[in-house]
Amino acid sequence: AIKAKKGDVTFKGKALNQWKLKDLAKHIAILPQHPTAPEGVLVEQLVALGRVAHRKWYQGNSERDQEVMTESLASVGLAGYEKRVV
Repeated sequence: AIKAKKGDVTFKGKALNQWKLKDLAKHIAILPQHPTAPEGVLVEQLVALGRVAHRKWYQGNSERDQEVMTESLASVGLAGYEKRVV
């Protein structure tokens, strides 16, 4: 993350660096009018973005994250598509 040279970046009256990532993720989402995945993104990478609110910003995917992602893909009939480009 880039630190502000001066002042604070705030959201709902609270400095961003004071928010827990999990709490901030409950308030912020992106819903594009014409959704497109970035070129070259794998299904597993896109699904992993849904786990960001469940870990610290500097951590990678844990074993639990991997389990949840595997279960999620299976629940929507996409097991086996993890390495496919979106």
